[in-house]
Amino acid sequence: MQGLTIGQVARQAGVGVETVRFYERQGLLDAPPRRASGYRQYAPDMVARIQFIRRAKELGFALKEIRELLSLRLAPETTCGDIKQQAEAKMADIDAKLRDLQRMKMALAHLVDACSGSGPTSQCPILDALESHEAAMSAGPRNTPMYKRGKTIMTVIQLHVIGAEHMHCAGCETRVSSALRRLPGVRDVRASAETQQITVTIDPSAVSREQVCARLQQLGYEVTS
Repeated sequence: MQGLTIGQVARQAGVGVETVRFYERQGLLDAPPRRASGYRQYAPDMVARIQFIRRAKELGFALKEIRELLSLRLAPETTCGDIKQQAEAKMADIDAKLRDLQRMKMALAHLVDACSGSGPTSQCPILDALESHEAAMSAGPRNTPMYKRGKTIMTVIQLHVIGAEHMHCAGCETRVSSALRRLPGVRDVRASAETQQITVTIDPSAVSREQVCARLQQLGYEVTS
């Protein structure tokens, strides 16, 4: 069978030569044999394999996961169910990342709302939050973003409703918001039935996270950080 040079493989697969070499180093492509001239000779099916890798990357699969998919694809005992399981695991991973991004977006929205857009940077709540150790919002959900409103240090609590059947409509959002706003020290509430997220801005000197969670439990909601 006529072999292909690395340049021919790269052109037909729509990638650069360095990408082909990188896939080889990562164990996604087998090292090809060399001709008598010393040039490496690729089988034509390497083009389809590289295109498979590219499509899998576009769907969000990491290189390690693509390596596993390729192994499953070549294993004779692999079933369609095995591939489906891999895809479902990736979907769950994407859902978790979307929840984290939504938490970050809602926390940032609170900081933007708290910023008047005027005054010195020393009074900017956004900078206060970013400079605060507790406000490392790009990390895990246990972090509690904080910012100043006047002389009061406000805390943003981010909660997730357990069970999508609980908060499922705009009426639920209004019920949650109204109940929490009646707590002394609660300054703002954002509830989303779509994402099952509740973000509460509180004055921690007047109300605690535990009190907020207790009020939600009284309403019949179970929440987690």
